[in-house]
Amino acid sequence: MSNVQEGMIFFGMMSVAAILSTLIIILLMNRTNKLFQSWMFGFVSSAALYGVASAIWFSMSIDGISQVIGVIIYSIVWGIGIIINTFVLFYMRKKMNLLN
Repeated sequence: MSNVQEGMIFFGMMSVAAILSTLIIILLMNRTNKLFQSWMFGFVSSAALYGVASAIWFSMSIDGISQVIGVIIYSIVWGIGIIINTFVLFYMRKKMNLLN
């Protein structure tokens, strides 16, 4: 597999995991209006999504250093995603409180 294809798969899986986890928390917050429950479900679901993406990357990558660096990058992006999702939830709660 070429470097371009590997890069597209790497960043593609990362983008799908980020978008899905954000959509999950938005939908759950709209349905339940419970901040902590939505955050916790988003935390667990994004950990599962990034975990699966890391496992796929680890099995696809050929050399050891790219496997380790790829999993480290996924972990960093997962942490950043959790922070972004937290801000999204707080924004949604503030917006819902203003509407009520």
